[in-house]
This record gives sequence, C-alpha cells and structure tokens, in this order.
Amino acid sequence: TGLTASFNIPPSVLRAFLLTVRSQYADHPFHNWRHAVAVMQFSYLFMRHTRASHFVEKVEILALLIAALCHDIRHPGHTNSFEINTCSDLALLYNDHSVLENFHASTTFKLLRTPKTNIFQNVGKEDEKRLREAIVASILATDMQSHFDICKSLAQTDFNELPASRKGHYELLGVITHTSDLAGQVSPFFIAEIWERRISEEFRRQSINEKSLGIPSAPFMENLDDEQHRAKLQVNYIDFVLEPLWKEIRRLFPGLQICSERLYQNRELFVRRSETTSGPSPRLYRGKSKFDIMRPWPFNSEEDENNDDGKENAQ
Repeated sequence: TGLTASFNIPPSVLRAFLLTVRSQYADHPFHNWRHAVAVMQFSYLFMRHTRASHFVEKVEILALLIAALCHDIRHPGHTNSFEINTCSDLALLYNDHSVLENFHASTTFKLLRTPKTNIFQNVGKEDEKRLREAIVASILATDMQSHFDICKSLAQTDFNELPASRKGHYELLGVITHTSDLAGQVSPFFIAEIWERRISEEFRRQSINEKSLGIPSAPFMENLDDEQHRAKLQVNYIDFVLEPLWKEIRRLFPGLQICSERLYQNRELFVRRSETTSGPSPRLYRGKSKFDIMRPWPFNSEEDENNDDGKENAQ
C-alpha cells in the first residue's frame, strides 16, 4: 500500500507499535490478537477487491487499517451489556454508551501519544486530526447497537459517486470496519466454524459469570454445550443479522460476491448440523486443538469447503 513511506513511519516505531498492540490483546477465545489481524486483513481485502479505495483518501486508508487492528484492544472478553449491568468503571466512564468501543478507541490513542509507539509522529497536524477522527469513527461503528442503523443507511446509499463530505468518508470506513468485524462467517467453513466455537465459548463463560453475580444472561448465551442448539443459533444469526448487511454489501460492492456466496454455503452446513447432531459438543472451544488453525483468508480461491466438517481442508 505504500503507507509507511507516504507517512514516513519509522520501521522501528511501527514494530514497537504492533508488538505493543499484540501484547494488549488478552488470550480470550474470540476477542484476541488473531481476531484483530483477521479484521485488519479483511478491511485490506475490502479495499483491494472493491471500488471502496476510490472513494477515500490515503490518510483514511491508514486510519482504517489501524482502527481494524485496534478495534478490540484490551477487550475484557464480555459484552457491553455485562459492563452496563455490573455498573463497571468503564460503564460509568462512558455513560453506558458504546462502552467497550470507546475504551478501545481511547486505548489506541494512548499508545499513539507514547513516543516509542507513535507511528504518526511525522504526520502533519491536519492529517493527524483526520486520522483521529477516522479511527474513532471506525472503532465506534463496531458497536453492534449500530448494526441495523448501518444496514438501513446502506439500503439508502449509492456509492457510484464519491461521498462529498468528510463525514461520508468516515461513514464508509465505519461500514468497512463493521463488516470486517463480522466477516468470520463469510470465510470458508472450516474457518467459520472455528470462529463460531470461539465466540460460543466466550459467551458461555460470560453466562456463567453473570449467573454467579446474580445478573440476567442473554438467552443466546445459554445451552452452548449443545452443538445442535448452537447450529440453530448460528442459522438465526446469519438470517437476521448478517443477511441484512450482506444484502447491501453485495449490491454496493460486487467484488465481494464470493463472500455472500460463502455465507449461504455456510448457512446450509449449519442447517445440516442443526438437524443431525444433538447433545454435548466436543467441538466447543476449550483451547488449542489440531483444527485451531487460522490460515490467511483465501479470497480468490474457487474451492469452497462443501463438507460438513471441513476437516480435509484444515489438515
């Protein structure tokens, strides 16, 4: 992308920044360094394989990649609702509004104000201001409370022309970051099912914690040891959350058609699993396994995993 040269980012500072960001992601089942890298990778692929890069400026592309990498930095492994229901310090600090997203954005800029990790140290004041605005907007867009507003906005959007305002640019960056954050289920199935196991385990742990504290737990966090039940939840998640988003993404960005196709393929595999498997699941993530492999996202591959388990492709 030539961004390091364009913004005169010293390699040693970039290395220090990346290593520090990595160190601040905890080893949660889902919200970890691998998820951060996956979101950044998909954001990059979104730019490369669609017209989106024609609609934003280079400084905004840099902001997008940093936001994607840092969007869950120092994530505690539970949801905003947990923070709010426990009246946590973060919930009080951010007034129950996009609690974790505000925290991630704030943490990112604390790193960027530290000389040894300030990759923007050679950027002019105007670009620095735009980087901050774009990064904050992109990270805040990952709040799932914004999901259906984003879908509604996309349904009323036509990207045939360059967004006229800077606000329009930031909204597009937010769409890309949000879509990339949810991209696990448009990956080949052997990757999609790993992400499903990981988020299910994180939800299971949160539910246990909530019960111990005597606070309500979301219904979708219950009974996650049952693989058939989890598969049904995943089908609902695809139908009611992902499909409204991807309906608009594939219309506006035809270069991502393969992602939409994989989403439907994965849905059918989860339907099959929901109808054929019942009882405690040996697949629910408890740590590393021989299938716990996150390979680079095979964007242009014409081979999709059409078997239920995807084992052949994971080995």
